[in-house]
Amino acid sequence: MEKLTVEYLLLINEGESFCKDIKSFNSLLMSNSDIQILNGNSIKYKHDRSFDYTIKALNPRGDYRIFQLKFNSNIDDIDDIEVFESLLRDVRKIISPFDNIHLEELINDISSYYSTKAYPDIYEIENLMRKLITKFMLINIGYNWADQSTPRDVKNSIKGNTTEKSNYLQSVDFIQLSNYLFKEYALEQPEKLFSIIKSTKSSEIKEIFSEELLERFVPKSNWEKYFSKIVEYKAQDLKKHWDKLYELRNKIAHSRFINRSDYNEIYSLIKKIKPVILRALEKIEEIHVTEEDKSAIEESILVNKGSYYKNFIETYNLANDVLYKLIERAIELNLIPEGKIRSAQLKINNKIVTPPIILAKELVLYNILTPEDYEIFSQINTFRNELINGMLPDDTSQTEIKGYLSKLDIFTINLLQIDLKAIINEADNNENNILNQENKADAVLRK
Repeated sequence: MEKLTVEYLLLINEGESFCKDIKSFNSLLMSNSDIQILNGNSIKYKHDRSFDYTIKALNPRGDYRIFQLKFNSNIDDIDDIEVFESLLRDVRKIISPFDNIHLEELINDISSYYSTKAYPDIYEIENLMRKLITKFMLINIGYNWADQSTPRDVKNSIKGNTTEKSNYLQSVDFIQLSNYLFKEYALEQPEKLFSIIKSTKSSEIKEIFSEELLERFVPKSNWEKYFSKIVEYKAQDLKKHWDKLYELRNKIAHSRFINRSDYNEIYSLIKKIKPVILRALEKIEEIHVTEEDKSAIEESILVNKGSYYKNFIETYNLANDVLYKLIERAIELNLIPEGKIRSAQLKINNKIVTPPIILAKELVLYNILTPEDYEIFSQINTFRNELINGMLPDDTSQTEIKGYLSKLDIFTINLLQIDLKAIINEADNNENNILNQENKADAVLRK
C-alpha cells in the first residue's frame, strides 16, 4: 500500500465576506453533496470512500487570508487513484467560480506516481530506438558513423569514455533521434530537375523522364526508403506517435503535471511504437543500402549538425549541378567529344557515375576551366570528402566551413561566367590566324 499526498495553499482576498475561517470553508466544500467532512480530519466521498483531510489557517499576509489544505489517500494499485482524483476535481470545481480565491498546488503525489510508473517504459522504448539506429548505421554506414553524424555540442556533453561509439546515441536528445529515421532528403536537388527540363527536347521527354529518374528528386526518409518495406508501417504515423510521446516524456522530465489521461496516452503510444521497432530490429539484416544511397545518408545526417553544415552541403551540390550543366552544354557545342565525358542526364539515370573532380579536370584539359579554378575546386572537394567521412577533427570551426563556402561561391560564379560560344569563336579565330599564317608562308615559299 502506498500513501499519496496532494497539498494546496488557498489564498482568499480579505475583502471577501465568506470563508473567513476554517468552519466556513469546510461548509463551502460540503455544498457538494458528495463531500462529507468528518471530525475535521477526514472526508467521506460519494458515501463509500474515506480520505485523510487537514486544513490549517496560516498567518495572514497582506491582503489575503491563507489556508493550507492537505489530502491523503492510501492506494493498493493504480485503479485506486481514480476516486481520489475525482474528489480533487470536485474540490477545484467548487473553488474555481470565485475570482478572489486562488488555489496553488504545493505537492501532487498523483502526478509523481504516474510519472514513476510510466518512465521505465519510456526509457525502454527510447533505448530500443537508439539500438535500432545504431545497428542500422553500423551495418550500412560503418564504424565511424557516430563521428560523421553526431553534432559537436552533443559530443561535448558526453560524460565518461567518449571513445566508445555506442555511447554517442545515449546523449542524443529523444526528439533528435527521430531525425535519423524520419528526416526527409532527396538524392538529387530540385534545381537539377529544372535544369534538365529546360535542356530537354519535347520529343525526348518520355525517354528521359523515367519513373526511376523522377524518384531521385522526391524527398524520402530513411524509414520510408528502407524500413517501411520490411515493417509495413508508415513513416508519418510512426513519427507522429514518436513526437507525441516526446511531448509527454518532457512533461515527466521537467516535473510538470501528469494526469490519468496523460498516463493512458503514454501507454497507448508505447503499445503502438514498441512492436514496430522490435519488428524492424528483427528484419534489419534484410535492408540493403547502395553506395550511392550511403553517400546520401551521410550527407543527410551531416546536415543535422547545424545550419552552416547544411549550407555547405547544399552549396556544394549546387556547384556540382552547374558543373554537370556546363559539361552537358560543352558536349552539345562539340567542345568536348561526346564519348569522352557522359552527360549529366546519363549520370542521373545511373548509367554512369563520374566524380565531379574528374569532370572538372577534363574541363581544364579542354581549356574550358582555368587551372586556378580547378585548384580551388580540388581543395573544396577534399574538404567535403573529409567532412562527410568524419576525417576532420571535432574542433573544425564554423569559420573554417564559412571559408570553404566563400570558395564555393567564387567557383560557382566563375563557372556561370564561362561563355562557351566565346571559347568557340576564340578557337575559330585562332584557327583562322594559323591558316592565314600558313597561307602567307606558302606564298613566300612559292616566290
